[in-house]
Amino acid sequence: MGIADVIPGVSGGTVALILGIYGRLVRAIRLIDLTLVGLMLSPAFYKRFWAHLTGQTAGSMAKEDDHAEAIVFLLFLVSGIALAILTGARIIPGLMAQYPEPMRGLFFGLILASVAVPYQMMKSRTPVHGLVFIAIAVLTFFLVGLRVDQSRFSHGTVVVQRVSAETEQTLRAQDLRFSATDPATMHKHDLSFDPSTDITMPAGTTSIEIPIVATRSGDDGNVPAGSIRYFLPSKFDATGWTVTQPAPLSGGADPPLWYLFVCGAIAICAMILPGISGAFLLLILGQYDYILFHLNQLVSTRSSVSAAVVAIFILGIIVGILSFSRVLNWMLYRLPDETMAALVGLMVGSLRILWPFQTMDTNGSHNTLPASLTDVTTLVTIGTMVAGVVIIVVLTIAGNRHAQAAGPH
Repeated sequence: MGIADVIPGVSGGTVALILGIYGRLVRAIRLIDLTLVGLMLSPAFYKRFWAHLTGQTAGSMAKEDDHAEAIVFLLFLVSGIALAILTGARIIPGLMAQYPEPMRGLFFGLILASVAVPYQMMKSRTPVHGLVFIAIAVLTFFLVGLRVDQSRFSHGTVVVQRVSAETEQTLRAQDLRFSATDPATMHKHDLSFDPSTDITMPAGTTSIEIPIVATRSGDDGNVPAGSIRYFLPSKFDATGWTVTQPAPLSGGADPPLWYLFVCGAIAICAMILPGISGAFLLLILGQYDYILFHLNQLVSTRSSVSAAVVAIFILGIIVGILSFSRVLNWMLYRLPDETMAALVGLMVGSLRILWPFQTMDTNGSHNTLPASLTDVTTLVTIGTMVAGVVIIVVLTIAGNRHAQAAGPH
């Protein structure tokens, strides 16, 4: 679940659903309430907590059992999620930047195969359920098509020049990335800058101006003229090319703490919903890379600024999940089939953002068909799609076996 929550477009809730712990997760979160606070003042609660921790609960009907079991369950689950997020935050953004099509292909296959899980959990399928599915799928389709909020991102232009101008050349935005730091000394979390659009250089043209935007929000992206001088290693061969920055970048600003609190509350509500990714909503809100940067800064440098950012974000997560879990638990109990139909719609609608073949212009990214089915990248991407489907099949089988062995919760 933690690895999934780091990936824009993939939800930890989907993994919980596949592994058969989704309902138990929602109920456990709901049990974090005022009753739990009262029980924690009693020594009897800690006896039951220890009993659940060590598996010695046979035949017990103590009033503290439900809350104690929920805390033990969440203790192990949250520990695994936190460890995976700390690990994934260091690995996955780099993989997404270096191999965008194969990575999106993998996630597309994961979600596509996962649709069968909530569908099979429905006990009845009526026209009403069909309408719920269609409405949620359409709403999600348009939601994931929203542009990223880059109002707090630094932006400006660079000029790239080439030695040879004999042929027309297209520069894909996803293949280019610029830096003010020499790649030989650059830390993987240092700020970089992406083109805002794909660029075509006609034959005979030796230079072209490219609009760029920082990869995360923050005022540290407002670099002075002449700072950006390097191409970062990518699919683009920069041999014979140079990059210059004629004017300073502007527009970068750190988000206020109250906004980070709201982002945390919104993101966690999505993380618990299969199909809607909290990481993706952070991306839409313009804070995905900002949060990951400060999370890494907190771990590596113990920065007080990063500590404040992460603490406020986590506070928003806590408030959001405690509030939303109650609504979701009520829906699962009162309207189980309608809820599953909605979850199917969420997952189907979210496939739009995960389609691996995309182009980019000033209006954002657009899904396209692959240029060639024999291209190496296309073949690898199709392979990762298939791998994603296989992974879900294996996880579903494992989840079903676990559910049968554990019995009802």
